[in-house]
Amino acid sequence: SKDAVTLKKWKIQAEELRKMSHQYKRNFGKDERDQRNLLRKEVQRIRKDIRDFCNQVETSWIEKAHVILGTPVGIADLNLDYFHFDHLIIDEGSQLLEPLFWGILPFAKQVVIAGDPFQLPPTLLSQNAQKGALGLSIMERAFKNKVDHSLLNIQYRMPPELIHFSNKEFYDNQLISHIESSEGALCFYDTTGTEAEEQAGESGSLCNPIEVEFIAKIIQNLNLHSISTTIISPYSAQVDLLKSQFPDFKISTIDSFQGQENDVIIFSTVRSNSDGNLGFLKDYRRMNVGLTRAKKKMIVIGDSATLGSDLFFTRFMENVEQLNGYHSCYELI
Repeated sequence: SKDAVTLKKWKIQAEELRKMSHQYKRNFGKDERDQRNLLRKEVQRIRKDIRDFCNQVETSWIEKAHVILGTPVGIADLNLDYFHFDHLIIDEGSQLLEPLFWGILPFAKQVVIAGDPFQLPPTLLSQNAQKGALGLSIMERAFKNKVDHSLLNIQYRMPPELIHFSNKEFYDNQLISHIESSEGALCFYDTTGTEAEEQAGESGSLCNPIEVEFIAKIIQNLNLHSISTTIISPYSAQVDLLKSQFPDFKISTIDSFQGQENDVIIFSTVRSNSDGNLGFLKDYRRMNVGLTRAKKKMIVIGDSATLGSDLFFTRFMENVEQLNGYHSCYELI
């Protein structure tokens, strides 16, 4: 476009002048010093013209736009104070930090927040912020204050076998699957009694090499394809190990895979210890994300002795057994 050509021309000119100003050495006279200062001032002027021009073009686009898409930070940076929109629609509202919400709230007459309050909350690195309740998303705040809300209860991703457990645990059995029933959609491979024990990875995270070996056998036995299969785990060290073993497969942490899906999901739980310590697995909202990514088949692999120390996973394994989806990893040896 003409605007893009103009911007490119100015940027080239500013860069040429900047290079010229750096050609002067330390030992130079007054004339050279004055010339260098003039060049630098000219560079500053051109850069200001570029900023002003970009702002004018941006304002022109906004004035003509019917819909604007962006992150909360990006929208706030647009300086929309003098614009008024009819609707502000926020997706993934369960992960939106409350201060970011208040920064964009004035831009519209009506606000609609969409998201799942039973999946991952906002990401906070500061413990002080967590203690100060910033970990509570604006969506959860709205629920607590009994703001009008409605449940989109038709599930279009997975068959009823894959939604049953999460439906009962998190959604009061209100979800309805739009997909036909599919036998064998949910499987649990039990590593109990094998040598599949958790280990500390280099990064301080955890991994389970024997569990990775069993995953290789599952992929081979079920003839799973890399395009339609994703392997997920709560632990970054396990993800790194899986990536080294299965370079052709999509492999991700649960957090990174929220909002995504694939036909087949293999969920590597990693934890296997005599203390029944579950770590990240105790975050049930994270587990809800992990257990609801599959479109056709969900395969969970883990140590039932360790997982069984927690009632959440006890109920999950009972659900698997009801669907005849329980397998011992001894079947793979």
